[in-house]
Amino acid sequence: MTAPLFQTMDNHRRPTYPKAAALHYPLRRVAICLDCEACFELGSDRCPACGSETWAPLARFLDGRAASHVA
Repeated sequence: MTAPLFQTMDNHRRPTYPKAAALHYPLRRVAICLDCEACFELGSDRCPACGSETWAPLARFLDGRAASHVA
């Protein structure tokens, strides 16, 4: 038996899905793994997804452009 894809139905018989927890990290505190491309918060020597030690701060790839695109 599989779990249902929705929690409840609204008044128009559309499924309503549970809300995912939002994760918000400043870009200066995020790293990207160069092996599996997972993003994670800086503070570990290894990627939590694959265990690789090959990662880089995400801000390095943005080159300051993130601040200029703030609405």
